[in-house]
Amino acid sequence: MPIIFGDDVSGGIGVKASKRPGRHKRSYETKRTINPIQISFSGALDDGRAHYSLGRVKAAGRWRATRAADAEADWQAVLSALVREAEECGADALVEVNFEVEEVAGGIDGVPLSRLVAAGAAVRFAAAA
Repeated sequence: MPIIFGDDVSGGIGVKASKRPGRHKRSYETKRTINPIQISFSGALDDGRAHYSLGRVKAAGRWRATRAADAEADWQAVLSALVREAEECGADALVEVNFEVEEVAGGIDGVPLSRLVAAGAAVRFAAAA
């Protein structure tokens, strides 16, 4: 089953504000659009759809102490940032997604730092012939 990410409703991605008449002069109605993105850790999409590459995208998490807890939140944040990068390119999916950990030995005050980096190929679905 493919991983599908949509727009972050709280983050404001895909939010369009349109002026609508209401009780107050400054009333606005917000429309939210959802553009799901498929994520594949292999070179092909799970449903086998034809696609073409838009280019590589990369996202990095924040630097933190190497042995710091809450690594799961870092994975989710970096994957969400990678999806946002792909959406900005107009991608329909991400393929060949991989993660790495970058480390700096002796960063601030001699504490080793690390951060999670995700990269993948942003792709668009090929048009039907």
